[in-house]
Amino acid sequence: MIVDIKGVGQAQFPDDMAIADIRSFLRNKYYDRAAQGQSDILSPQPQTASPYELTLTERLGGGIAEGLKGAGLISDNYGAQQIGKNVTALGEFLPGIGDASAGDDFGRAVAEGDNLGMGLAALGAIPVVGDAARRGARAFDDLPMDEFSRMKRGHEQGFKVKDDMFHGTTHDFNEFSDTGADSNLNKEGHWGAGHYFTNKSGDASDNYAGIGPDLENRINQRSEQIANEMDWDYDDPRAIEQATKELVGHEGAILPVKLREGKVFDLRGRSESKLGYERETPDWEDYLDDAEGDEDIARELAEEASWDEEPTGEVADFIESLQRQADEYGFDADEIIGEIQQQAVDYEGISASALDNIMRKTEWWAEDPETGALINNEVYRQAVEDAGFDSIKHSAVEDFPSMKMPIGTEHTIIFKPENVRSKFAKFDPKNKQKAGLLGGLGALGLGTGISSQQSSKEESY
Repeated sequence: MIVDIKGVGQAQFPDDMAIADIRSFLRNKYYDRAAQGQSDILSPQPQTASPYELTLTERLGGGIAEGLKGAGLISDNYGAQQIGKNVTALGEFLPGIGDASAGDDFGRAVAEGDNLGMGLAALGAIPVVGDAARRGARAFDDLPMDEFSRMKRGHEQGFKVKDDMFHGTTHDFNEFSDTGADSNLNKEGHWGAGHYFTNKSGDASDNYAGIGPDLENRINQRSEQIANEMDWDYDDPRAIEQATKELVGHEGAILPVKLREGKVFDLRGRSESKLGYERETPDWEDYLDDAEGDEDIARELAEEASWDEEPTGEVADFIESLQRQADEYGFDADEIIGEIQQQAVDYEGISASALDNIMRKTEWWAEDPETGALINNEVYRQAVEDAGFDSIKHSAVEDFPSMKMPIGTEHTIIFKPENVRSKFAKFDPKNKQKAGLLGGLGALGLGTGISSQQSSKEESY
């Protein structure tokens, strides 16, 4: 038997259940709660003209849309609305939704103004999805999720929680990745295959959340590769169309994030990094006999002997990486290594800007063995990482003068994906070394629009 319940929708009861018993059941289940102020979903309807009151299924849809959006589990309004519509549509056909296990949770959430709770309760009413939703809910229950608590955990894990950073993209994903199909990396980028972020949302919106200058350049490069592979003209429309399909996912979105920068290779003048370069100098007193007791001569002999020692420090590690990559990719690194060593010896190290000048202005060529693309910038970035750095910071306004961007725009390049979190992340200590913007409900697969490459992970980060 199907029964229409005012303010709720339809519910299914046994065919042989008496009407009086149905009324008694509903009165006991809902009316007492409404009278106690716990929920108004079944309050008596006034017999006067009043604004339209949403049904329970409509509240379910609205609750999950607002709740998941507000909690940061869905980054855009459209995706939140879509999952809400899906819940509403399914709810209309659920048998006994008024008596579903989620009903009490939803009523509690309404009374408490808990939008996220409404959303989770709504999902709990749907077979199969409900189990996943409840697991997601439990993930949020074990740690406090207010902003202060989340940011405190993030700070304790080394994230710069006071600094909002942004990533513009035309793709859906739930984590940054270094390898495989989910990789977001581009070896031909200004800093090679790193993860790029800006401190200005306007920069992310204008230049990266859509086909901006950066993506347009990548499309052109890829289309030329495709044309060469297919033996087409370099400007063949088919090559451009294929490259666009490969590199452009949707119209664009901006991800607000928090970063764990670690040791920074900083090219900004006010806080520029200097890479050390040292050789251990033997004790001059050990050369007194050779110097016939002359201290000055003994010191000179010790200094000369230091050149037999292997150099140490960030510069030495950087050079070692260049030599290894020169062997791997088959390019001549002698000139750039010679210039770096000369400056490092003269100044007992080298500044980040001086090193950058050598790496970008000295003529050398490293090619990707698979694509033939020029990957000097990736060799450079890898050497910075091998020298012990975790990220790069530079002034984008100074380095990209032809691009339109707000004054004071700075870019940060993160090497490891586990050092990136959504602004709305849980910052769960047990996941602090795992990659993932957000886990949990993002993997439910109800058409949320979060990611076209969803994983089955259920962790919350």
